[in-house]
Amino acid sequence: MPIAVAFHTLSSVIWVSGMFFAVYVLRLAAAEMSGPDRLALWGRVFGKFFPRVWTAILLLLATGYWMIVFKLGGFAQGGNGLCFNCQLILRDLQAMPTNETDSEALVSTDWLDKNMHHEKVRVVDATWYLPTQGKEGREEYNNDHIPGAVFWDIDFIADQLDPLPHMLPDEATFAGRMEGLGIGDDTFVVVYDAHGLMTAARAWWMLRAMGHDDVAVLNGGLPKWRAEDKPVNAVPPVHRDTSFTAKLRPELVCNREQVQANIESGAAQTVDARSAERYSGAEPEPREGMRSGHIPKSLNLPFNHLLNSGDRTVQDVDALRKLVIDSGIDPAGPVIASCGSGVTACVVALGLHLLGNKNVSVYDGSWSEWGQPGDLPIET
Repeated sequence: MPIAVAFHTLSSVIWVSGMFFAVYVLRLAAAEMSGPDRLALWGRVFGKFFPRVWTAILLLLATGYWMIVFKLGGFAQGGNGLCFNCQLILRDLQAMPTNETDSEALVSTDWLDKNMHHEKVRVVDATWYLPTQGKEGREEYNNDHIPGAVFWDIDFIADQLDPLPHMLPDEATFAGRMEGLGIGDDTFVVVYDAHGLMTAARAWWMLRAMGHDDVAVLNGGLPKWRAEDKPVNAVPPVHRDTSFTAKLRPELVCNREQVQANIESGAAQTVDARSAERYSGAEPEPREGMRSGHIPKSLNLPFNHLLNSGDRTVQDVDALRKLVIDSGIDPAGPVIASCGSGVTACVVALGLHLLGNKNVSVYDGSWSEWGQPGDLPIET
């Protein structure tokens, strides 16, 4: 939102400069006067001139400020009010937050209902199912989806040459896939899935890992959207011509060698987002041929524990912090998030992000790589 920030900064500078200049002029005038005369000067200024001159000046400055923010920013097409950059700044004023965690990383269903048709908003359905679930995300999307949503196929927006599932692609491939979805550098992306929150966080993380911060997860996802009787349809989205610049942030991505080194160094906390049964090895992995257990010294925080059981929204920050601490995790310390294949680890990354932890990376290969037959160490 560089334009809106620039306008806001400029107007603030005008205000502050004007006030300092006024005080400076008065001090220069008062410097040559005796005490009684100074009091008389200040009295005349604030008693006579302020109601007239200064009130007019302040009104002009205020008018200029709002013209900069609203008029020069441009009104949204269709008479929807604020320009999009201003909508982002005032998002929480347009729709009451659903809970304390409604931040730049989460938007409510009400907010999306009001803003989903804006030309700079792109809604994304990132639904994906485990191999054992017997469903296909694209088929479910084709049946119905939030109006205007495009489908994010995590197996297509991936490194096609890597045998591991849906690994993060290179920058050029990712940029091309985003442009194919109508996502550009100035697009605000809202991601959801049919689970409430499971795979949407993967798309959120991938965009951030490739340098795009204007992305949020729909809190409660499609289940909450449906429960509130908000619209869905099966109409294909309109294509948009966009330009996307991808720039990898390596600090958000972790590989096998880094995980191995971390077992010895203990520099970061490894957090496993799988179920307690899969973490302990009591339940077999959904992918055939995988060993059971977990990465040595890793801690377990099942991703679904971060959600409210009813509407599948993210728990409030106090509950999140308590959950993280009770799991033996320092909420402010560096974390490597892992799971089955780098999907639900992103839910943990999102939860820690909401707690203000910016030092979280995702082990992209996760158990799909670590759990393969071989000599990588495991614990049960």
